[in-house]
Amino acid sequence: MVQALHEWGYARFDEDTARAVVELLVTAAVDDGGTHLGVHLADHQQHALVLVLSSGPHTGRPDDGSLLHALAAQGVADCGTEAAEDGRRRWALLDLTPPPPAPLPGPTPRTPAHS
Repeated sequence: MVQALHEWGYARFDEDTARAVVELLVTAAVDDGGTHLGVHLADHQQHALVLVLSSGPHTGRPDDGSLLHALAAQGVADCGTEAAEDGRRRWALLDLTPPPPAPLPGPTPRTPAHS
């Protein structure tokens, strides 16, 4: 995913956060017990949409509240989950806007000279 984002022209974004978000979404889908898993990535207006779909019989109701909390802790712009008869969808929206440059240090205050 990180390589695709670089190929799409996004040079400066938090790669560790992007990887962590994908890992959280995929782990939740695998733990869900579905038989098929799909991971999709879309580019939209300085954001990356990561969508994970799981289908098939599921082992029970997932704790999506914990997942959403963990995604929010990663600093995603938005996230959500949705259950349907054929499976579950989990997604997160990553802001790919480069961080602002660090401020330059200001002038050093001068101490008045003593005569």
